Amino acid sequence: MKILSAAEVDAALDDLALIDRLDALFRAGCEMPPRHHHTVAEPTGPGSADATLLLMPAWTRGAAAARGASHLGIKVVTVFPDNGKRGLPSIYGQYLLLDGATGASLALLDGTMLTKRRTACASGLASRYLSRPESRRLLMIGTGALASQLIRVHAKVRPIEEVAIWGAGRTGRQISPGNFWTRCPAPWDDRFRSVPSPTASKPSPWPTSSPAPRSRRRP
Repeated sequence: MKILSAAEVDAALDDLALIDRLDALFRAGCEMPPRHHHTVAEPTGPGSADATLLLMPAWTRGAAAARGASHLGIKVVTVFPDNGKRGLPSIYGQYLLLDGATGASLALLDGTMLTKRRTACASGLASRYLSRPESRRLLMIGTGALASQLIRVHAKVRPIEEVAIWGAGRTGRQISPGNFWTRCPAPWDDRFRSVPSPTASKPSPWPTSSPAPRSRRRP
């Protein structure tokens, strides 16, 4: 059985190829039971916060199974709110891939990176069908872990020239676009530069706790 780290999962996936595969799978369909949700009461003793175990199974069917290319996968996610007190992430995720014909284990993948890449590419797939082909501007609301992934994918699907970023830190302070952009994979630092947002000097329709958007544009 192969074990793939976050870096290995990231390196193995191509955005446009993943979008094509998602498109084909969404058309073909798969079996996807409801997500299993289990509460783990006080995992570290009385008074500790309840943890959560999430199980998300799915498997291919139809033509794939007939060709002997069927697979079964289970995404396992744990949420332990008290992990922050230990300097650990509160959420961990892994994905177990099984042979759909025999049930044999094939691979264990880092679930967090897999989710980031899949979610961003599913958004890119939606853009293929729903956005204008000539779209050149992108508004990114939020600066979380998915933001840089979404920007990269959408810039591959459409000829994006300008990206406006709207987000605030946990304390409500503005996140520097320059600092945020360092999280975007190369070559974005070379292709974009910061420019003042045209809405920065206008009354904001957004809550006052959020900063005015900033944007980056190709030179």
